[in-house]
Amino acid sequence: MKLKGSLCVITILSILFCFSLAEARYNMVADKRIYRYSGYRAKHHFPYTLRITIVRDNRPRWERGYISGAQVYTYDRLWSQPVCAMMERILVREFKTSGMFTDVARWRKDTTLILKIKLNSFYGRVTIKKRWLREFPFNYIYGRTKLEATLVSRKGNKTYLKKNYKGVTSRKVAFLRNQYGHATAAAGRSFEKVVWALLRDVEASLAKGR
Repeated sequence: MKLKGSLCVITILSILFCFSLAEARYNMVADKRIYRYSGYRAKHHFPYTLRITIVRDNRPRWERGYISGAQVYTYDRLWSQPVCAMMERILVREFKTSGMFTDVARWRKDTTLILKIKLNSFYGRVTIKKRWLREFPFNYIYGRTKLEATLVSRKGNKTYLKKNYKGVTSRKVAFLRNQYGHATAAAGRSFEKVVWALLRDVEASLAKGR
């Protein structure tokens, strides 16, 4: 009886451990399967320092929380770090390696410029569809990022850039083993598109406003 009881406890703990691994295992900052750094190299170097901060998370509640149903969505507990923190870290690394600025940081308050982000949407989704009764069902993978970016001087007396960005990815796959893994990758790919456009626009706006 004691052996059976011990086995039951071990089984329950194993199930709970596996369930915990299903959440908080995806890291967009360090996992190139989710986010691939652009390798962007700026044509201009500006003698400025830059602070990057997400000032507002405007995502609707359903994008942050778990949704049960026929479609698989990303949700915050899938990520190993807060979504906004991951995005800030990625943006800091992208702008640092671009060579555009003297220094780039998240927390410095004495920088020349501030890049303020308002995050309006960020998710990945997997949907199973078939158009005809005899057609084999396919997985449709979709990712979306929407944000507003504003680049201002530290004192706020000059605005170099204010623009809305939208990145969308979609593809069709016949078979998936890990739907959440593909959903997080789709979200990351959509953010890649936004970051590339943002890097290009920040450089262009500063070169123009010199």
